[in-house]
Amino acid sequence: MAAPIRRFVILCFCWSILLQLSVCIYEDQVGKFDWRQQYIGKVQYLHFDQSSSGKKIFVATNKNVISAINTKSGHLAWRKILEEDDSGKVNTLLHHKDVLLSLSGSGAYLRRWDTNYGHIAWETTACKENQQSKVHQVSAVLLGKKKDSIAILCDNTFIIAATADGEEETRQDLSESTTVSYRYLHATENAITAVGVTLQSHMTVVAMTMSGKMTVQRHIAAPWLSKDTRCILTSNSYLVCVNNDLIMYSVSVKDGGQSFHSTVTQALGITEVEIEIKAVHPSTRDMILYKTQGQAGVLEVTQTGVRMIKSISKAVVAQVIEIDSQPVLAALVKTSTEESEMVFYNIETKQDMSQLSSTVHTPLHHGEAVELQVFSFKRRDVFGYRSLIVFEDHALLLFQQSGKLVWSREEGLASLLAVEMLDLPVSEIEAKMEDEFGRKNDVVSMFVNRLKTQLSQLQTFMFELQEKILGVRQPQHDALDEPESLSAEEEKEYTRDDFNMHKMIVGISERGKLYGMDSLTGKLVWRHFLPGIRPFNRLGREKLLLYVQRTTAHFPHEPQCVILGKQKNGNGFLYFFNPITGKHIDMDSTVDGVAALDYPVMQAFLSSQTDTHFLKGLVLLGRDKKVQIIPHTLVNSVTEMYAYIVNQDTGLLQGYQIVPDETSAGLYSREIWTVSIPKDSQTIKNVVARNPLEHVHSHGRVLADRSVLYKYINPNLVVITTEGKDSTGFNFIGVYLVDTVTGSMVFQTTQKKAVGPIHVVHSENWLVYSYWNKKLRRNEITILELFEGSKQHNASVFSAFDPPPPPIVMRQSFILPVFVSTMGVTLTEMGLTAKHVLLALKNGPLAEMPKFFLDARRPVMLTPEHREEGILPYVPELPISYEYILNYNQSIYRIRSIYTTPTGLESTSLVLAYGLDIFFTRATPSKMFDVLKEDFDYFFISCVLTAMIVVSIVSRKLASRKALKHAWK
Repeated sequence: MAAPIRRFVILCFCWSILLQLSVCIYEDQVGKFDWRQQYIGKVQYLHFDQSSSGKKIFVATNKNVISAINTKSGHLAWRKILEEDDSGKVNTLLHHKDVLLSLSGSGAYLRRWDTNYGHIAWETTACKENQQSKVHQVSAVLLGKKKDSIAILCDNTFIIAATADGEEETRQDLSESTTVSYRYLHATENAITAVGVTLQSHMTVVAMTMSGKMTVQRHIAAPWLSKDTRCILTSNSYLVCVNNDLIMYSVSVKDGGQSFHSTVTQALGITEVEIEIKAVHPSTRDMILYKTQGQAGVLEVTQTGVRMIKSISKAVVAQVIEIDSQPVLAALVKTSTEESEMVFYNIETKQDMSQLSSTVHTPLHHGEAVELQVFSFKRRDVFGYRSLIVFEDHALLLFQQSGKLVWSREEGLASLLAVEMLDLPVSEIEAKMEDEFGRKNDVVSMFVNRLKTQLSQLQTFMFELQEKILGVRQPQHDALDEPESLSAEEEKEYTRDDFNMHKMIVGISERGKLYGMDSLTGKLVWRHFLPGIRPFNRLGREKLLLYVQRTTAHFPHEPQCVILGKQKNGNGFLYFFNPITGKHIDMDSTVDGVAALDYPVMQAFLSSQTDTHFLKGLVLLGRDKKVQIIPHTLVNSVTEMYAYIVNQDTGLLQGYQIVPDETSAGLYSREIWTVSIPKDSQTIKNVVARNPLEHVHSHGRVLADRSVLYKYINPNLVVITTEGKDSTGFNFIGVYLVDTVTGSMVFQTTQKKAVGPIHVVHSENWLVYSYWNKKLRRNEITILELFEGSKQHNASVFSAFDPPPPPIVMRQSFILPVFVSTMGVTLTEMGLTAKHVLLALKNGPLAEMPKFFLDARRPVMLTPEHREEGILPYVPELPISYEYILNYNQSIYRIRSIYTTPTGLESTSLVLAYGLDIFFTRATPSKMFDVLKEDFDYFFISCVLTAMIVVSIVSRKLASRKALKHAWK
């Protein structure tokens, strides 16, 4: 009996361990305070599913993603994220029936994917010999009627592999000299053609059999070849090239053509210089699609040159499809600002197919269409089609034959560059109260207004109570839905709630698309497209700047934001708008909210001064040190301001003082300091300042002996990180703390044998940065904390011109057992709540790291004084507890940044992580100490309070009766 009892005890012990490690949330809590949206990015390769099910669209994007989209709902059937660097860049995506092949990493990786579930069937290395080369010219085609082989042209290497298992069948080197670069590959049923380019000289044509055996190699003179030349190969191996010289060149590479035929594009009716051409495959005729500004159509290539088949004016995009084995030109024609028409033209019969035409709604906020894919099908001898349109803002829209929108995907949200969260405006009743206090009326009028306001409040309260009793639920929104204009009832939803949890998320993508999102559901409230804006390229990253000039706190003035970018010529670009409604706001010298500057912007920031309308000034510093402030009325209120410019190329940090210019009644800047970081040995990677919205509640730490260790809090301090190599060839990273007003170097340190990427968080008197320890091959994270000491230099205000002594810097490093994409820090309204460092991990989680783990004062050996302060002993490795995973099982990838903002509750901070995916949630670093829990028993407390009141009343009666009787004795 002892053995069964022992086994039972061991089993119970194991179960108890598993139960202790289980961390979960309740089912009804999933998605209650958070939401996630998954995206894929800008579509580069697109194929409709050719398998028996035919319910998916296979795509490859610029974010190194291969995915399948459900044609009925627009949701992702599956998504595979490849390597983040150039090794994951998709060079081509090929599809035939159940074969789906991708070539990525400049031809390094050839993979076959399962079309149903996205699993990798096999993977092999294609370009082995040139794997270390930085630049590859890669192209690939499927071979044979059954498409059972794939031909790959990687630089000058030609490869044939089987699609069934990836086994290499043929490999040969085509290079005859170092000047030839093979770029184009085409295959027919019985031959393979590869074309190489030698700039300003000739083209090399190589003909091969289906087994890869070279049969012919010849040269064709082409002295007009340049880097801007665009060439394609048609179905029957005609090579067509076009330059920006209004001439189209063509030659037959199949029939042994020895020279190019020139066709003037103006003779074809094409007057534009920039022409986009695309081959039509498969086709019995040698046709190519062309597209210019306001025109598209189809051309045919013959032995004598190129001729026009059909040109459609105002056509944006076009495609050739087959209907009953006849080629048909399908085009999208712009008919009005937000309306387009799908038109069809039979190339064989030369007749318009008006019975297939339909009108589709193409909103202005999507920009121009850039690609059209028409999927045709036949059911019960009836022809039908669906059209998928890719727009300039990276959006995908699928339409039915009738023109009805099936679904849309806003893929621009996968490339957000700047985000802000704004408080919603007050309700109509609260606005009336604000208006009441702002008026100067007599007592009677104010009393009447107060009665009207309170009656309106009572009416609103009764309506809300009725909705709660009847159980009226708010409608759920899908991120794929096409947002329409808000109704009167929906407008009431976008008002400030009691605890200011409901906010408007404003973001802008790298393509210039502005989004307004509801923070509760993730629904798109409004959208606007800025086709003329371009992002800055600073420190190796693209940036667009978003500033809040006026919030919703200044009723009746509407809130105002401004977007800062650059034009195509490099000069500044400004757009002013209302962040709640998305409508533009006209300022001085603006047209529809847009201001095109005549100089490039080197630095920009918001001033602390506001005008009479509570509008903060936007200060712009140009390349020629020109200074401009918007609005211009703030020029007279400026006394002095300070700005700095970081130049990555020269390694210089330059500080400027901005003062009024008495001669021109404007502002001018003068250089007051310069800091040089040696550019030969290191490169600037990050410049991080403190969040201007951050409040520091406690200016010191109380020690065990009841003394205070004061924090060094410098609002002008920025963190600059660098990467480089020392004289011995070892990598290192540098960290510099610079005062941007005086240019003084507060602190600097280097970390030897370490490399990036470096992620930095700067808050209060501390900073945290992560890096890769190259020597020990692990991720590490370092904390730096700055203190003034036991005496505070100035308790009221910090002055850069009367600074405290150099700070006491305490530091500590820890092992981080995960890979980090980016970092952030929680932010609360008053700064009372404990800080948590937010880590977006590369494997999907969004984790919290309590600040007390990242304490520079953690000792190896604890003393009683340390225990009294609550300091943890030093442990080299930081734990990542499952309790601190904010997104539980909702994995998010390729996170670019983490944005946090305070709420009306001191305990709660709103968190938005955005990148390839978007995730929104609430963080409570010190738990919900200022709000009752959801499972609080109100009924029990009410019963207890009622009983206590009854008991107190009865006791009072009994006590008074007893006192009366006692008095009569």
